[in-house]
Amino acid sequence: MRVAIVTLALAGCFGAGGVPAAPTKVTTIYAVPAVPASQQCNGSARYIGDVAFGSAHGYLITLPYVPTTGCGSNTGGNQGVAAVELTAFDLTGADLATRSLGSAGSVGPGTELPRVAVGGDTPAWMFQEAQMNKLTVDLGTVDTQIAITTMMGDGPAGLAIAPDGSTYVASIARTNGTTNFEDPQYPCCGFGLSSVNPPLLSTISRIAPQGTAAVAYGLPLSLFCDSLDSCLAVNTSAVFTMEHVASQGGARVRMFPTTATSAGDVVELGQLTSDELHHMIPVGMAADDHGVAFAGAQDPTTFGYGPGCVIKRYDLDTHVLSTLLTTASFWCQDLAVDEHAAYFTITDVSSNQGDQRMRGIGIGRVSFDGATVDTVRLGMEGLTAGPRRVFVAGGFVYAVDPTVIGRIAVDDLTGQDIVP
Repeated sequence: MRVAIVTLALAGCFGAGGVPAAPTKVTTIYAVPAVPASQQCNGSARYIGDVAFGSAHGYLITLPYVPTTGCGSNTGGNQGVAAVELTAFDLTGADLATRSLGSAGSVGPGTELPRVAVGGDTPAWMFQEAQMNKLTVDLGTVDTQIAITTMMGDGPAGLAIAPDGSTYVASIARTNGTTNFEDPQYPCCGFGLSSVNPPLLSTISRIAPQGTAAVAYGLPLSLFCDSLDSCLAVNTSAVFTMEHVASQGGARVRMFPTTATSAGDVVELGQLTSDELHHMIPVGMAADDHGVAFAGAQDPTTFGYGPGCVIKRYDLDTHVLSTLLTTASFWCQDLAVDEHAAYFTITDVSSNQGDQRMRGIGIGRVSFDGATVDTVRLGMEGLTAGPRRVFVAGGFVYAVDPTVIGRIAVDDLTGQDIVP
């Protein structure tokens, strides 16, 4: 196995820590506007929520950030309900100006967060309406809003656009509160994700290209969406889901064709089990027409256990499930794929008197044969800084931390063999 370590720097901000050096091979393409410290407790501060990358632009939704401590008598601030919107930004970093594309609803404590996806360079976004029994999907391709009536106040759980232009929507009705790993304070103050209860209801619906209505698949699903960027992925002909495993810990990946009509059409491809990591949670899933990769990690919300990461891939051509990477050296979070490899973020969890925070260390790549692992250390300083999400598009790797997005050329991840 060949391991390459590259030391890079990218400015990040939230929490204590020194100011990193200027980026060398990483280009900052988006940064959340800073607010004075005096406004940190009133909801004016923001962090990056859901994000998607098109051929020329990125699309994201920023969410209100209120610290849980330090806002008067060492208590948290009052977040309340805040309106949010979809924002577009340039992918090259040459133009740091942004533009608003429209409302993404409102968010508040305990609400499901809005979602964004992209097809080509056209976004779609989904959010829960104030009356809680209705989802709105805004399709930028036809400038159309589609309303989805829900049975149990289902919230947004995943959004994906297939190569043919179909839009797939995942929604869930939870039995417990939400946990958001994008929040700068994660995993502070949450609950054990490895023992989270399955949702009361999980639904996936399809909106045809140029469609005007969402048609739900009547399939028995139990989506596991709490700890990863999306529990839904699609390719040309199939839908992939990350789901709970009945009566045991861990998670499983299942697949059904886009033409599915019954439970018999759903096939299990692989599992992430407590035999591999004691408190296993899913942290990433990504698919293309040749396979689906998925990752699990030690639950960072569970005290007393060290790091761990497992990455697997099911090959749709050979129908073989392979383990690409198993390590106890670090946590991992999120997953992306290109035609040769799976990309992931490398994270750590710091603890100060029981107050845990996730810190992004860098990004990694493992080849589909498992023979080559490249890791890139990003010098993003601060208690809650560093990449937690990773995307690959157009020859670049995009690293997303709570307040900053940077990119590095895929080619810059190879040929730098420095043994740690």
